[in-house]
Amino acid sequence: MKRDMAGSFQVNGGTGKVIRTCVVDGHLEIYKIDKTFRAKTPDGLDLERKNPDMPWVISEHSEYGCGHPVVARLLLQSRDILQGALFSRAIDQEKIVTVLYDSKELILKCESIMLALGQEMDGIETPLREKGGEMDDNLRYINPFPQVKDLNDLCSRFLVSAKRCIQNYAVLIDHFYGTGIRAPRFHKIKEWARNNVGEDSYLFKIVSEQEPEFLRIINLRNFQEHPNEDKKTEIKNYTLLPEMAIKQPEWFVTGEDSKYIFEDMRDITSYLFQIGEMLFLHSVLENVSKSYPYKIYMVEEEKIDENCPIAYRLSIDDSKLKKI
Repeated sequence: MKRDMAGSFQVNGGTGKVIRTCVVDGHLEIYKIDKTFRAKTPDGLDLERKNPDMPWVISEHSEYGCGHPVVARLLLQSRDILQGALFSRAIDQEKIVTVLYDSKELILKCESIMLALGQEMDGIETPLREKGGEMDDNLRYINPFPQVKDLNDLCSRFLVSAKRCIQNYAVLIDHFYGTGIRAPRFHKIKEWARNNVGEDSYLFKIVSEQEPEFLRIINLRNFQEHPNEDKKTEIKNYTLLPEMAIKQPEWFVTGEDSKYIFEDMRDITSYLFQIGEMLFLHSVLENVSKSYPYKIYMVEEEKIDENCPIAYRLSIDDSKLKKI
């Protein structure tokens, strides 16, 4: 049957050639520097094999390709490291890759929302910087006063993705350490780490250090979705101050310090990427087989491929190998 014959296919769209591929949950992702494509096999489309000529189907999946650090480092770099390691306990590498893939998707979604907000704010603020605001002749009112459209919806979609990403990191920890805790209850993960791997472990230290920021992000979402009499997430659009300055949109949970929404979205997006990469790398080092002197090293900056900027690799520390 034609569907079972060997062959090749052309991936149209994006810049340049295909650089990397990755199989996740039974589907093939294909990466160019600036686009991601998803390929579905004949068997994936026609499991009962009714059509002997069923073709492959390739479609564009994302505007982000392997030139983006989140794709290159959180997913592809991590998969490479997993494939090169032996672990001290049974670890389901496919499930770890799936968690990292989902986290990659969520972080990129956060970035897209953040960039869309920034673009709209720039469209509002540039004319104000150039021309100033317009008031009526008696200086009694400003109409129209600038507002970001659908700001609550933008914030909601961002915070849902950010919270889900943090939940994924709890699942990632469970896959590596076997905590049995898959909800973002980091106080329980910290207690498990203290009792099972010790306070000197990386797991205990990172959870202790990052729990406040994890909780802050989660609470922004939780008190937006489930406000109560004491606490809710306040989302404020552009506001006019008494000194006639216009204040950018901000958010905060009742009783906590406010942050400018765009700046905080940018910081949270970067944070989720960096902490996800760090958590993965150190989880590998704490769980690899001690029969081999594994090390993770940073690639020299001038040797990083801008088409797929992987920054860390797994290797054997030759200096610790026993001489025969």
